[in-house]
Amino acid sequence: MRTRDYLIRFPGDLSVRAACEDARCDAWRFGWETILDERTAQGREAAAWIRSGASGRTYRELPGGDVAVFRFERGQRCFEEHQTRPARFIAGGRRLASLGDWTGDLGDHVTRLEDQLRKG
Repeated sequence: MRTRDYLIRFPGDLSVRAACEDARCDAWRFGWETILDERTAQGREAAAWIRSGASGRTYRELPGGDVAVFRFERGQRCFEEHQTRPARFIAGGRRLASLGDWTGDLGDHVTRLEDQLRKG
């Protein structure tokens, strides 16, 4: 009976950008606050950008004086660029395109092994 190795590898390459939902981002799951010091030019510019609606995100502004506090609702993309590691599916030393191909190949191999066992 011939055996075969089946591997799923997650390489260290972080070159793939992913949306918050795919990355299981806590900000996407629970919402987040952005706190900006409007005494600085950078804080004023960022607050104005959020207030203009250009961010495309739903929020409510909390009272804060010189500090702007924006509370963003859950379920929307945050301001971070997330990266994730794409999986590699390997069967019998060959790289396969997807998990579906990997499970299909594994199923076919198991069927062949069962057939060999029945034949003796």
